[in-house]
Amino acid sequence: MDTATASFTIEPSLDPDVGLTGSLVAEPKFLMGTTETLTSSVISVGNVPLSNVTFSWLIIDAELGSVLRQFSLTRDVAQGERFSHVTVFPDLMLVPKTYLALLQVTIAD
Repeated sequence: MDTATASFTIEPSLDPDVGLTGSLVAEPKFLMGTTETLTSSVISVGNVPLSNVTFSWLIIDAELGSVLRQFSLTRDVAQGERFSHVTVFPDLMLVPKTYLALLQVTIAD
């Protein structure tokens, strides 16, 4: 089984007190007809708690830029909180090419 891992840091330019860091793991690397599992770990490194934060896990066709699958959830994130989430996308029928796993974060005003 092959795995792809990426680390990230989110530092909004509008509010220096807000920040998230963590990692996203895709396992296995995208294979036709398999179940894809995206495991994310997020740490709130900002100075304030966050309300109504939407986390979206996406699988994207890198060549076309189109979203093939998406799962989202909205939750509050406490200052200094560390949490993990596993998203499973079953039965992906992907042809051999490049795909991207993306964790998108939207912080409400």
